[in-house]
Amino acid sequence: MPVIERFPLKTKKNKYQRFWPLVGGELTAVLQDAFTSPASPALPPSMLQGRIILLYKGKGADRASPASYRPITLLNTDYKLAARTVASRLFFFWRIGRYPGTWKAMVIYGGLGPVLNQVVDPTQTGFLPKRWVGDNVLAHLEEISYLQDTQQPGVIVFLDFEKAFDRLDRAWIEQCMAAVGFGAGAQRWVRILHTGTTARVAFNGWRTNAFPVSS
Repeated sequence: MPVIERFPLKTKKNKYQRFWPLVGGELTAVLQDAFTSPASPALPPSMLQGRIILLYKGKGADRASPASYRPITLLNTDYKLAARTVASRLFFFWRIGRYPGTWKAMVIYGGLGPVLNQVVDPTQTGFLPKRWVGDNVLAHLEEISYLQDTQQPGVIVFLDFEKAFDRLDRAWIEQCMAAVGFGAGAQRWVRILHTGTTARVAFNGWRTNAFPVSS
């Protein structure tokens, strides 16, 4: 947990639930102001800062090699609450962007899953609700059998992008959102959550100075 929150990780959820009558209004006001504010970044710096820790991958990996550690960014709970709220309403934003006047979608549907299942290609089966990664395995086995039966040449290529999430351009994300039908409101919220983010690396009791995170 980022040190800025000042209370243990295991008590964060209970703390926010218990004291929501006191802090809920303040947090809601901060987010509402951020949406209408011309400032950039619109959220407080403390809310946008993460703490990066290194997790050993194990399985006999060389402990002296940086590649043997997986960086994990811990975020403040107020930021995660904001991100979760936006994600839970993305289907509504998408419906409004593509089908103006269908505001009732907010009541009927919710969450990011329904959006992804409609805009992401069916061949992407991992990390999506109601999809099974085993379908791709079966599809490849069938392709091999088909090529063998028909005596046709073919090649199956497996590509794995190293540190893919760390190389994703945020401007490209907004362009994709616009292309699949998200309106200005949804794009604005994603921009708010991504603008001005910083991080500090914590290792062996030491923390680096904060540095900007741009992807």
